[in-house]
Amino acid sequence: MKKSQIYATIKNMSNKLARKIKRKQEKSKLKQAKKELSNKIQNIHLPDICKNCKADFDKKSKEMAMTWMVVAKENRKHLICPECWEKIKKLTRSHETQEDQLDQHQIP
Repeated sequence: MKKSQIYATIKNMSNKLARKIKRKQEKSKLKQAKKELSNKIQNIHLPDICKNCKADFDKKSKEMAMTWMVVAKENRKHLICPECWEKIKKLTRSHETQEDQLDQHQIP
């Protein structure tokens, strides 16, 4: 083997090692970030049940954290499940429609 081939092989090995180290660091950072997010979700002081239907809320579940709604008023927090949230939205739309109809029928 020539010296240039030896240097090329060593350089290639060092590039592979550098990429391997970089991938390992990125994987470690991602794992740490996921762990921190999980801890932050668990540390948020929320109720354990839906305010309306009393359905259980699992603080460790990412899916629940992304789909349930939090209604915060002053220093109180209410947790609302997706089913109840849809009901609330329908009632709100219905109420707004009734108000609009009343506004149209008012005598000027």
